[in-house]
Amino acid sequence: GSNHLSQTVIEFKKSVETNDCRKPELLVECLTPDFRGDHDCVERIVKSGLDVFAHNIETVEEQSMDVLRHAKQVRPDVVTKSSIMLGLGVTDDQVRNTMEDLRAANVDCVTLGQYMQPTKRHLKVTRVRDAGEILAMGGNRQGTRFPIHCYVLWCEVRTKLENSS
Repeated sequence: GSNHLSQTVIEFKKSVETNDCRKPELLVECLTPDFRGDHDCVERIVKSGLDVFAHNIETVEEQSMDVLRHAKQVRPDVVTKSSIMLGLGVTDDQVRNTMEDLRAANVDCVTLGQYMQPTKRHLKVTRVRDAGEILAMGGNRQGTRFPIHCYVLWCEVRTKLENSS
């Protein structure tokens, strides 16, 4: 698991640099599982040289938050990211509370994805949110603010990267 992912990041970055096609806008993001909470696995990935450590909130939310917090502790400069799927019954309060928890874990970027039923055999959409509703979710609540840059994607990575250069 983590050995394969970290080696892939290392080899990809070597390949890009060897082929002299490194561009500032080319970032390497790795979407990871929770590794059953194994911090050594998280560290291996974070130290591989990636630019964005992504981990989505899973069934054991406390473990997911711990993984994200640990990634940031190991390498404070790495961008941390998570995602929340909308349209499968999650309430607005649940989304906001999760966003507050992510902010408390120093997560830099969150994406909101709208689930759309691919076929009649798949789960039905419980609610489709329009762009205005999604944008409003990024608003200020108890000091929590994630700037929104586009529909179903809001993130402060752009600001963070611009400030670091």
